[in-house]
Amino acid sequence: MHPHPPMASSFPFRAIKLKAITFPRYRKMKNIFFSALIALVFVLATAFAGKEGDFSLCSTTMGEGVCMSSSDCSSKGGFGVAANCTTSSVTTGDMRCCLNEKPVLGYNADAAVSWGNSNCGVHSEWLCAEFVSRALHAGGEFPGVSDYGNYNGYNLRLVSDLHRYLKNNGWSESSQGTWCGSAGQVLIYNINGDPNAHAALAIGNCKLDQHNPSRCGTSSNWGPNIVLKKV
Repeated sequence: MHPHPPMASSFPFRAIKLKAITFPRYRKMKNIFFSALIALVFVLATAFAGKEGDFSLCSTTMGEGVCMSSSDCSSKGGFGVAANCTTSSVTTGDMRCCLNEKPVLGYNADAAVSWGNSNCGVHSEWLCAEFVSRALHAGGEFPGVSDYGNYNGYNLRLVSDLHRYLKNNGWSESSQGTWCGSAGQVLIYNINGDPNAHAALAIGNCKLDQHNPSRCGTSSNWGPNIVLKKV
């Protein structure tokens, strides 16, 4: 009785493996493939370096935006605030512009509340709407603002214009009630039948920060109001 012959697949497998080890042409092709792969990864990394949201190369601790040139930087400012993005802080062609304020994606309610708590009662010339607008700006709203009296056609020193801007730019409005609001939301009060009589910033726990008059950390549900929140 003859012994079983070796499995048909074993010899070809060994032969292929031998080719992979011994043939210089195969090794050369493998080296070319891996070199091409490494080059592709480098190209992709370079293409995405310095884009908006990449703050790793900023020389400050506050963040980095994106600018194509010094003039583009001063007019646009990437993710940051154009007023704080000056020609002295950008390297032309470098596509980076270090900003003075923390960059945020969308609206950062915590940053707005932090600014409101730190600046409530300061600069009495900022009346209620401008105080709220500046707090929202610290949270990422109104990118590039330099004049609160005329931001893209809106006078952010007026409650009515602040209200109108927010409704037209991604903020939803509640029905009228006597609301507390959540931290970072905007409260618009109806006083004596005027639906845009007063604006304040909700800071959480049924409290607010406001100007005109300055009230910091006081109750927010003191009268009929609506709540505007970023959606």
